[in-house]
Amino acid sequence: MTILSVNANYGGSTHDSFVWRNSLVHTHMEQNYLEGDRSSWLLGDSGYPQQPWLMTPFRNTVANTPQRRYDNKLGLARNTVERCIGLLKMRFRCLAKERVLRYNPTKAGRIVNACCVLHNMCIGANIQMDQQPQHDPELPAEEIGVFPPRVRQEGITHRNLIVNMYFQ
Repeated sequence: MTILSVNANYGGSTHDSFVWRNSLVHTHMEQNYLEGDRSSWLLGDSGYPQQPWLMTPFRNTVANTPQRRYDNKLGLARNTVERCIGLLKMRFRCLAKERVLRYNPTKAGRIVNACCVLHNMCIGANIQMDQQPQHDPELPAEEIGVFPPRVRQEGITHRNLIVNMYFQ
């Protein structure tokens, strides 16, 4: 539940896949992949593009198939991320109310960064929250179109290999 990376350079209406494409973490993961790393992956929801280093769910899977089993396990693993984001928004209601910080973009970004640091301090001090987090749905990354089809196809190939190896 600790936040390892935050990018508060873009407004709340900016799609996750655009922020991801312009992040240092994306650059790092892509560079590792290009240098031959085929064993490191991040997990994303359908708001992110399938890439060789970023595993996302399938769409419209059928019950009792390897793809559905993969999606179920991916969802379980990603649950921690969703809980973390929900907890952050619960601790710092300014991040959730109306989804708008009423400050100039630079100050709003500093507030987001400060909230993330304070959240990590709360985690480190074992300060608990009593409420359950909420999740905001995202548009699928394919509908945004900011990634080359070749990279998406390589990601689909890697995801299919994982499904065939572990979920048959």
